[in-house]
Amino acid sequence: MESKLAELSNLRNEIISKQEQKRNVWLHMYILFVSLFVLGLEVSHYLFLLTFVILIPYQEVINNMEWNVSRISAYIRTFFEKDNPDLNWESMNTQYESYLRYLDERVKGLSGFIRNAGSIHLGFLASAFFIGFTLKENITVHGEIFALDIVDIFFVLLSIGMFIITVCINQESRINHKPDLEPLMDGYREEVISRNSNSVREQVSPAEENENEGIQ
Repeated sequence: MESKLAELSNLRNEIISKQEQKRNVWLHMYILFVSLFVLGLEVSHYLFLLTFVILIPYQEVINNMEWNVSRISAYIRTFFEKDNPDLNWESMNTQYESYLRYLDERVKGLSGFIRNAGSIHLGFLASAFFIGFTLKENITVHGEIFALDIVDIFFVLLSIGMFIITVCINQESRINHKPDLEPLMDGYREEVISRNSNSVREQVSPAEENENEGIQ
């Protein structure tokens, strides 16, 4: 029993650690983005494109941390909470409809939008400002807004493509892994129970088997 409680404590600490790491990565992403964005305003608008070098990898790291938390949560629900009515935290966060509706209401404000948007709005700013500055430069140099050469067109398309990639990666963070993870965890739980039952039967000595047969 003590070993089970120790395992549960370690798993919950791991979730807390992952959530703290996620917040730190999120803050670092914003700080680096703002730094490059300001440099883009002051030095060269091509630096707006470099922000995607920050946004895409950092969002992938955030997604991976959320995936790891989902795996640990599914394990806790399956191996600890399913047979113990006194343990309910992970189940409440994934299955209790009233609580889930409450959480949805909590994230409808501006702060919730910023958290859920992840890197989308940052990518939109970077792409929009790059395209805007590129068109502005063409007005200044050529006197026409759409007098773009092949290099400008390439970078404009690149900025749009990078923004689309950012949106797709960010949407992955909203995937509900519960339908995929729980059947896997349930299957593994049944396998563990079966393996432990076989192990107990194998540990029964021949003398005990004969004694049991004699009693029958």
